[in-house]
Amino acid sequence: MNKTILTDSKGSEIRFSKVHHFNGEVCFKDFSIKYVVAGAEAYKMGKKEYTLKPNEYLVGSKTFSNVKIDNPTPVYGICIDLSEEIIHEVITYNYRDFPTFKNYLFDQDTIKTRFKLSNNLLGGALKNIGNEFESIIKNNDLLNSEIFYLLSESLLAEQYHLFGQYKNLDALKTTTNKRTFNLLLDSREYIDQHYLEKIDLQNIAENNNVSEYHFLRLFKKAFSVTPHQYIIQKRLEFSKTLLSENYDLNDVAFLSGFADQPSFTKCFKKKYAITPNNFKKNISNF
Repeated sequence: MNKTILTDSKGSEIRFSKVHHFNGEVCFKDFSIKYVVAGAEAYKMGKKEYTLKPNEYLVGSKTFSNVKIDNPTPVYGICIDLSEEIIHEVITYNYRDFPTFKNYLFDQDTIKTRFKLSNNLLGGALKNIGNEFESIIKNNDLLNSEIFYLLSESLLAEQYHLFGQYKNLDALKTTTNKRTFNLLLDSREYIDQHYLEKIDLQNIAENNNVSEYHFLRLFKKAFSVTPHQYIIQKRLEFSKTLLSENYDLNDVAFLSGFADQPSFTKCFKKKYAITPNNFKKNISNF
């Protein structure tokens, strides 16, 4: 099943799909969001491969991608195409530096990256639509064309945050900046997927054809933390989840990727100004 749920006169569209198997090409139009509600979808764009799992979404524009779905149970997917006209309207009204922001979004090397649902506006909006998947299929009137403006506002708020990180790079050529930023986003996403493992930053740098020191400098310039600091942040965020689920402190340290409990406690206290044990005792206050 691949059903068009809503379209408008400007070319925006929302489609719902529920399929077991698919192997073919799909188009990212002016600005597209591919969101997986249940199951998994594998995207390949050039040399880049993305596997979208539940509550993950991919953002991109004006490109084609091969998509493969092979699942014993139906994969529930949502595709949202936002027209360039709507994006331009929202940028013009909400962002003072809209010419440079617009160029960042729509130039030839537009950022294409994967996100997890979080507490940002776009993640919340997609989750709400996904929660009503079956109801919306039965009754298209649950959505109206206003949703395209609301989704555009949320998407642009998220992209503007990335734009701020992109502007931190001071390479002379815009095209060089964009290629570099794409590499940094790929590297950060790799860390997001593997932060509980032992990550060899030298290998990441070599894969990007830069020295380890140059990679460290670029990463810090864009994201305001070094790669190692970012890994520790991710591990500490994960440790808070384990503590809230009443795991033993030794187990939390081990499962979060720390060498031992003392080193975990030291990092945790430095970051949150409270020991893990006290955080665990007062979890309801956080």
